Amino acid sequence: MYIAPISSNNFYSVKSQNINKTDKYKPSFTSRQQHVSGNYSTLKAHDSIVGNANIDKLVVLKHKPFIGFSSCALSLDGDINAKTITSDEECIEGLYLNGNSKIGRIDKHVSEIKGFGDFSIDTIDDVNVLQLYGKKPILNKIGEIKNAHYLWLGYNAEIGKANTNMFSIKNGSNGIKTNVRIGDIKTSGFSIYVDSDDKVSIDNLTVDVAKENKLKNDGFNIERKLSGNIKIREIDFINGEGDVIISDYCKALPDISHVKNGKLIYELENMQEINKDIYAGEIRIGDKYSNVPIKAKELHADKITMKSAASAVKVKGKDVIMEASSAAKTVEADNLVMSNNASAQDAIVIKSVKLNNDSKINNLTVTGKNGEVYITGNASVNGKIIFPNGNGKVYLKSDENSSLNQKLPQVVGGEIVKPFLSARIKERHGIDKIVGMEELKEIINDEIIAPMKNPEKYKKYGIGVINGFMMYGPPGCGKTFVAKAIAEETGRNFYEIGPSSIGSKYQFESQHNIKSVFESARRNAPSVIFIDEAESILPKRDLLGGDNNEANANVTEMLQQINNCKGDSVLVILACNEPQKIDNAVKRTGRIDKKIYVGEPDKKTRIGLFGRNLEGIYVDNNLDIEKLAEKTPYYTADDIRLIVRKAAQKASKTDRTINQSDLEKAISEVNPSLSGDMVEFYKNKINQM
Repeated sequence: MYIAPISSNNFYSVKSQNINKTDKYKPSFTSRQQHVSGNYSTLKAHDSIVGNANIDKLVVLKHKPFIGFSSCALSLDGDINAKTITSDEECIEGLYLNGNSKIGRIDKHVSEIKGFGDFSIDTIDDVNVLQLYGKKPILNKIGEIKNAHYLWLGYNAEIGKANTNMFSIKNGSNGIKTNVRIGDIKTSGFSIYVDSDDKVSIDNLTVDVAKENKLKNDGFNIERKLSGNIKIREIDFINGEGDVIISDYCKALPDISHVKNGKLIYELENMQEINKDIYAGEIRIGDKYSNVPIKAKELHADKITMKSAASAVKVKGKDVIMEASSAAKTVEADNLVMSNNASAQDAIVIKSVKLNNDSKINNLTVTGKNGEVYITGNASVNGKIIFPNGNGKVYLKSDENSSLNQKLPQVVGGEIVKPFLSARIKERHGIDKIVGMEELKEIINDEIIAPMKNPEKYKKYGIGVINGFMMYGPPGCGKTFVAKAIAEETGRNFYEIGPSSIGSKYQFESQHNIKSVFESARRNAPSVIFIDEAESILPKRDLLGGDNNEANANVTEMLQQINNCKGDSVLVILACNEPQKIDNAVKRTGRIDKKIYVGEPDKKTRIGLFGRNLEGIYVDNNLDIEKLAEKTPYYTADDIRLIVRKAAQKASKTDRTINQSDLEKAISEVNPSLSGDMVEFYKNKINQM
């Protein structure tokens, strides 16, 4: 497309022609600009016209200049008034309005219209892209745009009526503020971002949802976003329900009087203080990545989510979620969920309340019949829980991070449900099944799992999937469990090789068994092959006696199979207690790329293990799990599982809850599988390799 210049100073060659209404215009190769004046019934032109003229019919011609391509485009400079702009061609490629033009109707399809001066147009029949940049207080005025694909409006513009697929309004620059007024506009997508001292007003905004879906199918990115000093009298969704996202990105909130067949979604992340009440379909205030604590007055919506220490005087909605130290003076909701140090002074809830992770309410009223309150871990209600219609229930639950020292709330019109059943918080999958061991999980996630899940991302940084890795350390510390969790996390089939699974009384049968497992894993890739007790299967060959041909052959076969497993989407995991006893060729980088120590459960892990084993069973509510963890250094996961089982057996004899005494008694009866000397013994084996 040829874009005409806007100043004669840029022209390669200028040859002026003065044409009156009787002249018949004849194109010239060297003529790039026409100077016009007077009145014309018909004027045919290309490239550019300059001057003062009144034209009944302005015909845009297709012209092939000396630079070798043709265009049907025209630039108007000066005071050009035309009742009609048209063309004999199928479309006009471009119209560029640089002066104070007044145009009645543009009746041809125009690929691009750009407005830089002060002008007015009564009617535009069909335009692909319209861009307005009027830079003076006098507005660029357009009466009606019958059909457009995209409108891009900035600075000063006024449109009476428009039908467009998409439009956007941008904020001003260079000291010029945006001032846009639109009467009625029908569209599918829009974005308006203007500053607080800009002005945008729209009487009626109609959003065609069905047309939006068609545009999306054609590959267009459709959005509906508003931010800034915007006033809209009514937004009406037709042919389906929709929503508009309102943000505080421009540090000002739009004023929307009415919405039909749709909803407003507020995303508030930047304004430190919101000085008006907000009514919407959904409100999201605060963001987990933001450090701006937002203060609001009243929030009213069907769904409200508060994060990042956001606070409000009043929050009222059907579903209210408060997280990350958010706070409210008063909450009214059908359902309320609070977590991570969220707090409320007074809450009135109809159906259910769930308090998790140190969240707090001073006074709670649950008005519905059969209301339910769930208090998990260290969350609390400091005052009363009132069920005015009776039949309310308060469930006290523990999670693996709490000490079960929940303060019993005062309940009016309801009851605290007994027995105090420790509830399963969620179904766990993959790495989430591993309790504690945070450093180990971080290494596995970052260096092993992440490159397998997102290989293209890591390939950009030269980080590939590893061929295999080794876990070593004291026995009974969960190496097998970790290997299975990795397989589950990455959606891989799991194969296990151990001394008993490959051993055979027949010569060379062991090598066949090894080969068979690897072939099966490759055939059903992606897979994980877990080699347990690796020091027994893969001993150092230089320490084997001359008669031990079978063991030598096993190591050789294993080396051949381990080579380039990653190329077949197979991950090899070795587990051992004494890595120094494994053949050095096996441990070579390229076969086994990483060595990870898996030690005894630390205190935090033991707290998690007790919590996990006490989930879903008949326990007292005043257990001190932290104390149990302090009493069990060098106890493995299996040891703790046995302790809980012994305590449960004792309590079951008299059909009562498992209490602290039962568990401490069981600890005294179960000896730890490890000791300090054993841990140091195995931890230092890596240095002997």
